[in-house]
Amino acid sequence: MGSNSEKTNRKSADERRISFIVWAPHSARASSLSERLNARLHLLHQKFRKKSYALFKYRTLSEQTKTILFEEKPEIVIAQIPPIFCASSALDYCKATNSRLVVDVHTGAFDKIWSIFRSKTLHVLRQSTLALVTNNSLAEMLDSMQVRSLVLEDPISRITTKSKTQLEDGTNVAVISSFSPDEPLSEILKTADKVSNVNFYITGDLKFAKKEYIKTKRENVVYTDFMDYDSYISLLNSVDAIVVLTKREDTLLSGGYEALALGKPLITSNTSVLVNYFSKGAIHVNNTSDEITKAIEKVTSDKIKLGKEMEELRSLKEKEWDTKFNDLKRILDFV
Repeated sequence: MGSNSEKTNRKSADERRISFIVWAPHSARASSLSERLNARLHLLHQKFRKKSYALFKYRTLSEQTKTILFEEKPEIVIAQIPPIFCASSALDYCKATNSRLVVDVHTGAFDKIWSIFRSKTLHVLRQSTLALVTNNSLAEMLDSMQVRSLVLEDPISRITTKSKTQLEDGTNVAVISSFSPDEPLSEILKTADKVSNVNFYITGDLKFAKKEYIKTKRENVVYTDFMDYDSYISLLNSVDAIVVLTKREDTLLSGGYEALALGKPLITSNTSVLVNYFSKGAIHVNNTSDEITKAIEKVTSDKIKLGKEMEELRSLKEKEWDTKFNDLKRILDFV
C-alpha cells in the first residue's frame, strides 16, 4: 500500500495532460481511447499519396507533432503506429521533457514496407513506457523482444442512434470495406453472383476500389462510396448481418466491433484472433465464396439467435475491457 505522499502525487486521468497523436485523417480507436482518457487528440495528415512525397510528408508531420507537443507540454504522449515516425517524433519530445510515451501498436507496424524499419521500431518501443496492442499474438511477439505491452482491444462504441435506412426486400448484409489488399472482396462478389434474394451493401471510398470490382453491374450489389458517420451507422443498424473479412492472421477488425456494438450477427474470417474474440454471435469462414454463401444462409435462418448471442458477448467484452483499461490506468499511475 502506498504512502499518503505517494497518493497525493498521483493524478487522475482528468488531471493529467495527455496528448494522443495519430498521423491519419481518422481513427475510431484513437477517438474512443482519447475520450476515455480525457486526452487531446490530434489527427495529422498530408494529402500527398505518391510514394515520392513520403519523405517530405513525414518530415512535415514530424515538425507539426513536435510543435504541438512542445506547446501543450503533456505529461504523457500516446502515439499510434504505423508509421513509426509518428512515435519517434513523440519520443524526441518525451526525452527532452522527461515525459512518458505510450505507443499504440497496430498489426501493420511490422508488415511489408514497415519491416524495413524494424530496428527503429524496436528502439522506439523499448524506450517507451508501454506498448498498447489489440491481441495476444502481438503482445507475445513484443514480450519476446523485451517490450512491455498491454492487450487493450478497441473500446466498444457507445452507439445510441436508432436510425435506419430503407433497404431492399430479402436478406441484406453490409460488407465493411476499405478496398485494402487484405480483403477478399472478389470472393464476396462471387457469392453475390450465385445467391438469390440477398443484397450486398459494400462500404468504402470508391476511389480506392479496383476498376474490375465496380465495372460489372450487379443488381444485388450496392457500392455506398464514402458515407458520413450517421449514414454509415444507420446502414449497419438496418442490415441483417455485417460481413468483415481479412487475409491477415493477427488483425482485429473495427467492423467486428461495430457489429458487437449494434448486436448484429457477424460473418468474419476464420483466424485465431477473430475466433477467440468473437466467440458468440459470429460465423467464421475461410474467405471462400462457398463458405461465405453458407454463412449467409445460416444468418438468414438464425439471425435472431445470433443477434442475442452478440448482445451477450457485448456485455462480457465490456466488462473485460473495463478491467484492462483499469490496468492501463494503474500502469500510468492514475488514481
